[in-house]
Amino acid sequence: MNLSRAQLSDYVNSLNEISAQAQKTFSDELWSVYNATGKDIDTLHDAINMLAPSIADRYGAVASTISADLWEKIYKADTGLSADAVIDTMDTSHLFGASSGYAFRDGKSTDAKVAIAHVAGTMGRAVRNHARATMRSNTDRYGGRYARVPTGDKTCAFCLMLASRGFIYLSEDSAGEFDQYHDDCDCEVVASFDTDNSAIEGYSPDEYYKMYRDARAEAGSKDTNDILSKMREMYGLS
Repeated sequence: MNLSRAQLSDYVNSLNEISAQAQKTFSDELWSVYNATGKDIDTLHDAINMLAPSIADRYGAVASTISADLWEKIYKADTGLSADAVIDTMDTSHLFGASSGYAFRDGKSTDAKVAIAHVAGTMGRAVRNHARATMRSNTDRYGGRYARVPTGDKTCAFCLMLASRGFIYLSEDSAGEFDQYHDDCDCEVVASFDTDNSAIEGYSPDEYYKMYRDARAEAGSKDTNDILSKMREMYGLS
């Protein structure tokens, strides 16, 4: 399927909207708990881990439905067949354990504003991960491939490295680095079942690979960390 920039933008904007709603709901509930308990920072810490999973699941289910709808369109366009995408359910609670630990510096932080903002960012990642998992798992079920596609104005070196590989990922490749995302990551997973005609307007894996290859040559190393460091230096990436 040749996915137009408008189609991709519609998809991303829908995910942005549901992610923003989840973050606001989470932040509002945390502030309510914090203020109702006399601004007790320990109670706020506990509330994060108590409230986060249900909110992530609720809004993640909506994000997964959006992802499933696009997946079905791609599958139909590429194969001429119809298939019902399965909504992926995943446990994202581990994200919040790590995030709240960092936000509170192992319980030592007393800055509620900073802590809530940090874990709200993690909520956005958790919701988007539901959509990513739905796209990926359904593609695996039907033997397709998928790419990691940057969608915003700025993309970090690590994500560009993964995006440079194009539509190559299969289930055995998906473990590890492909499934790593930072809180404000704008990359999305996009499926393909047409190996001869897979294109997304504005997605340029060849360009990204040239950046990676040139950085590798400049670094004089095959070590991924060295190459990513050189990409950041050469292209002003984060």
